Amino acid sequence: MALLAQSVHSSQQSLLIKLDNINHSEWLDYAALHLGSEYQGYIKRLMQLEAAISQHEIGLYGVCADCEQPIEQSRLNIDLACQRCIKCEEKYAQ
Repeated sequence: MALLAQSVHSSQQSLLIKLDNINHSEWLDYAALHLGSEYQGYIKRLMQLEAAISQHEIGLYGVCADCEQPIEQSRLNIDLACQRCIKCEEKYAQ
C-alpha cells in the first residue's frame, strides 16, 4: 500500500482508494487486473505465499499440488511457498 500511496499516477491513486473499499481477500485479484507490469512480480509472490498459507490451514502444506506426494524438505527450506516436488516442477517447467 505504501508504494501505491507514493505513486504520482492517478490510476494507481484510484486503485489505492478502491482497495480501501473492498474486502482484503479480493485485493490480490483486483490488483493483478489493475496494476501495471512493474507490480506483477510482487503480486505473483503474494499469491504463492497466500496459497502456502491456505495449504497450511487445511493440512496440506508440503504436499505437491500435482502428484500429492511430499515436497522435499530441501525445496521447502529454499522456498516455503514451493508448490511442487522436484519431479513435477521439472515437468511443469518444460
